[in-house]
Amino acid sequence: MSIQSSAMGRTTSQGPPPNPDDTLALAVSQFNSWRFWDCHETLEEIWRREGGQAAHFYKGLIKAAAGLHHLLRKNDRGASIVLQGAIDALTPFRPHHLGLDVEGLVCGLEKCLEMATGRQPLDLSLIPHIRRADAGPA
Repeated sequence: MSIQSSAMGRTTSQGPPPNPDDTLALAVSQFNSWRFWDCHETLEEIWRREGGQAAHFYKGLIKAAAGLHHLLRKNDRGASIVLQGAIDALTPFRPHHLGLDVEGLVCGLEKCLEMATGRQPLDLSLIPHIRRADAGPA
């Protein structure tokens, strides 16, 4: 396997692509640890390789991570725009997709959008986690 620099300045490796399930599991772990920018970057690896509906789903997750990153950095305008995009992108995949509870995630993102637009006070306990579709509430 060789390593090269991409046009964006990122280091990329040539060889077999990582297993999408493993990459998604890593992204979910990053999201649930509030490492939203890392999650965004990890999901882009999958999104670039996918097409069709799968690409739309990953784009929604990327927007969710980016929107929450903006929210935590108190960029309310950026957060509200990107969170609305995430909600719009993920809604067609309700109630679950790829074994993930999309319904719960979208409901949580809607609460965060309310906070970003000032309709609700900021309450960090309402930031959602990505859960497995068969998992109950935490």
